[in-house]
Amino acid sequence: MLELYPSAHLYVLDIKRRDFATWPGVLSQDEAPPPLHGAQRVQVWQPIVEKEAQIEKWLHHIEHDPPALLYVDELAALIYGRDRFSEAYRRLQKLGRGLPVGTISLTQELAGIPRQAIGQATHVIRFRLLNAYEQRLGDRLTRRIEQGEPAHRHGFFYASEENGLPGFYYRDKDEFF
Repeated sequence: MLELYPSAHLYVLDIKRRDFATWPGVLSQDEAPPPLHGAQRVQVWQPIVEKEAQIEKWLHHIEHDPPALLYVDELAALIYGRDRFSEAYRRLQKLGRGLPVGTISLTQELAGIPRQAIGQATHVIRFRLLNAYEQRLGDRLTRRIEQGEPAHRHGFFYASEENGLPGFYYRDKDEFF
């Protein structure tokens, strides 16, 4: 991604604190780190305790540091309490391209994610899902008519809002690229 957007900063929210441990710019701390500056290109924040105020502060920093890319490893981390979803993330999704701040958001829990967060997606990749409700939601998002899970271990469905076509099936990332 950084090769495609050489002037953009990349911000990663890694609540699991494992997938990005070897990346540059990893910060494991409770307080939201300040925005990147100078030659810094990548910031991976691994909050030890997920505090709403700190996550919102961090997202606010990103909004005011364009051009930027935001990678949220688990979108469910932006659900606070029983039903409050991140206002700063909603704002980034709403203003995204105009800022310019692009977002890449991953989730394993479609059911709890607000409609507005999912509705702003322009590219959707749907892997295997275990929950029947989430399977149906994932199928709707990829505009699939036929039912069923990916046939291959690393198979997935991909749909783009730009072309409006039903999702295509790919056996793995190599076939996709």
